[in-house]
Amino acid sequence: MSAPMIAAGAGLMMVCCSSSVAAFMMSDTKKKDDDSGSDSDSDSDSDSDSDDGVEDSPAPYATFCDVAKTDWINGSMQEDGWSQSQGEAAQKCKVSTSLQSRIKEGSVELSPAPYATFCDVAKTDWINSKIQDDEWTQGAGEAAQNCKVAADLQWRIK
Repeated sequence: MSAPMIAAGAGLMMVCCSSSVAAFMMSDTKKKDDDSGSDSDSDSDSDSDSDDGVEDSPAPYATFCDVAKTDWINGSMQEDGWSQSQGEAAQKCKVSTSLQSRIKEGSVELSPAPYATFCDVAKTDWINSKIQDDEWTQGAGEAAQNCKVAADLQWRIK
């Protein structure tokens, strides 16, 4: 090959490579702009999800609970068998260390729901007696008995 042909081939190769690189750079920049746009959209979506108290939200809340909200959380724990984190999610706040003493452990040790078994008649009647005599909720009684009142025995709960 002659020198002019080699120079022409090298020149042509340079032009092709530069336009390929330029095209790649432009498409890469466009992808980054699209990605950053979708990231900000998804960030705002995830922010709104964590702000609405979704049960699986692991992020700490921006505010601390006041006394009334802390007492409401404690009441839900005692009466409905909620965990503290469920109450915090519902109230969209975190109980501060200074108010943690207002959160009382229930007289009933709560086990996680759903329960593996349904309550038999005896356990269902015991739960009903606690509801009637000691003003327990059905959830607290089910937690104490570690069972769920079946639909066919629900009529026994008054």
